[in-house]
Amino acid sequence: MTLQVRSRWRNFQDRLLSELRLAGASTVELANAIPERFLPEYNAQFAKPARQAGVAYRKLDVRLDLDYIFALRYEHVVNPDHIIAVGTGCECSCRRWLVTGTRARK
Repeated sequence: MTLQVRSRWRNFQDRLLSELRLAGASTVELANAIPERFLPEYNAQFAKPARQAGVAYRKLDVRLDLDYIFALRYEHVVNPDHIIAVGTGCECSCRRWLVTGTRARK
């Protein structure tokens, strides 16, 4: 993220927080109603038209398999007690699953 984009994002966040304070938004419902009024005013003041008309997205290369790219892969071992542990190795921070419907191995 460029410095200019970060600056604009901070400006937006600061203005939104100020609007929430000024409106006295003390509940989630009140806070969620603020952007409906705030965003059109903010966009009217700060929006800039695109330099070129049209869509800026490029077509995805057909050779890319997004299901493979975004799949999470883990290697795990089923312990003798039929528990699979995935995580950092620490007993308290890893996720554990019991494999059910299996016969005990001898």
